[in-house]
Amino acid sequence: MSKLDIIEMNRNCLDFLLKWQLEHEDFYFVPRKRNKDRLNKGMYFRGNEDYIVLTFWDKSDPVDKIYLINWDCNTSGEVSITLCCRNDTEKLPHIVA
Repeated sequence: MSKLDIIEMNRNCLDFLLKWQLEHEDFYFVPRKRNKDRLNKGMYFRGNEDYIVLTFWDKSDPVDKIYLINWDCNTSGEVSITLCCRNDTEKLPHIVA
């Protein structure tokens, strides 16, 4: 399988999410907040040249420095959902349930 273009993935996701948001007023997603020159390269979401991370809930774990709920996709096309709650053990039963 050929390597996917991460810039194209960012652009396609942003276009889709913005269009969806226009049609669904309560829809929310979180774009990249810090630039680190990646935003200028067209990386509109967290990640780097090898993966993209989307979230629809703006809460993060200060321990792992990731969102509590992530959708990740890498340039190989592998997709995963990450749930994190190391910063609040009271959330653990809801994550593993």
